[in-house]
Amino acid sequence: MIIQATPYGTKKEEPFAFTYSGDFTDERVDGIGDVTLNTSGTLVTSGKTVKVTVYILGAGGGGARITNTSNSKYSASGGGGGKQTIEIDLAPGTYEIVIGTGGHGYYSQYTGFNVTGDGGNTTAFGVTSTGGIGGEVTASNGAALAQPGAGGSPNGSS
Repeated sequence: MIIQATPYGTKKEEPFAFTYSGDFTDERVDGIGDVTLNTSGTLVTSGKTVKVTVYILGAGGGGARITNTSNSKYSASGGGGGKQTIEIDLAPGTYEIVIGTGGHGYYSQYTGFNVTGDGGNTTAFGVTSTGGIGGEVTASNGAALAQPGAGGSPNGSS
């Protein structure tokens, strides 16, 4: 998830002060730029209320692959996580942030039914982007069916 502090009009916003219990990267210069939250945690902000743009991205689903006895390969991609952008007035306070993790991939030789893991949901400031669905491959008797995972909501791609 990315929190982007940007100037509005000709007035430069004061940078917001924060602590975060999870892993993050702060790439702001003079209060303008991105803060990327990489893992779940608690965000505590202080100072003035500032306008920010927040990009909330659900995690992608895992992909699947099977290699059969004749060395033919069948694969299905996982769906992309949902994504949405919100603009908020970030007031001083405490916010719980949940960052979804990517779905696990799966590989098998020969036959079987393989379903991969779904991507996790990301939730912040009362908004959720769902994770993508894992791909699946079914193979038996030399035939295979590959089904890519559906994208998360909203706006995830399959």
